[in-house]
Amino acid sequence: MSLNNVAVVSDYDRTLACESDGFRIKEEVARIINEFSKKAVFIVASGREERVIKALAPTLQPSAWVLENGAKLIVGGKTYFIKSDRWDENRETIVKILERERIYYSLGEVIVYVNGVAARRPDLERLLKDLGDLEWNRQDLMVLPRGVNKGSGARKALELLGFKGKVYAIGDSENDAKLFEIADVKVAVQNAIEQIKAIADYVLDEPNGKGVIKFLRALMQIS
Repeated sequence: MSLNNVAVVSDYDRTLACESDGFRIKEEVARIINEFSKKAVFIVASGREERVIKALAPTLQPSAWVLENGAKLIVGGKTYFIKSDRWDENRETIVKILERERIYYSLGEVIVYVNGVAARRPDLERLLKDLGDLEWNRQDLMVLPRGVNKGSGARKALELLGFKGKVYAIGDSENDAKLFEIADVKVAVQNAIEQIKAIADYVLDEPNGKGVIKFLRALMQIS
């Protein structure tokens, strides 16, 4: 297998970096990913904002970034925002609803983050379902323009890279299910939730970045 025809798209939190490290990437993990990215395509797909993930992983140099859960792409040094014509208006309405309900939120350049609100999931889905797509990540909610998710963002990034080949996706949580939809091979880290393990083709035998770099090393050896 030639690595020229391989792309790996990986989630970040609890996949490349672990919570016990404050989600700061380990230097060995960054080094192996950077080495792999010189031989194949490696894309980081995260719900995080650019400013935050660059602070958490300052030495990481993937082929592309898919950020804000697919709403912001950085490919070849260029930035692309993925949103519908009505999104800015809808986002203003979402903010008004959250403020009315006294629910804390934060804004990315496109995305709306609402953290730690799993207990209010039914209410939020009822209130916001007509204004955007709701993506859950364990206890946290991300509200996005229609049709925007990690899978759509990764697909667009691969298109911008001109990639045509085999796609591996690695993830751990609910919002990685959409990422799995664009993959030829679905991979769950050992610490993934059961919902993701159930749809994965492979479950790694190590958690977080340990499992990912072991997997990358195996791909490089096969090539």
